[in-house]
Amino acid sequence: MANMADPGKTNWVETKSAAGTSASGEAVWICDFVLRHEDGDDRWGWGVRFEVRQSDGLVLAKSFQCTGAG
Repeated sequence: MANMADPGKTNWVETKSAAGTSASGEAVWICDFVLRHEDGDDRWGWGVRFEVRQSDGLVLAKSFQCTGAG
């Protein structure tokens, strides 16, 4: 995350969410959060995906997944 503050670089946060169903059948929002960086040929994105229960807005801690780098 320290790279996000580098002056002169193109950095951004990418987010999205979609309605879905958890493994236990609950209605959830499936959320993606990615830190993106681009500086010439130096391009990457690091992210996580997690679920938020729709009924009460609780983030489901066991739902976190690393979406990798790329």
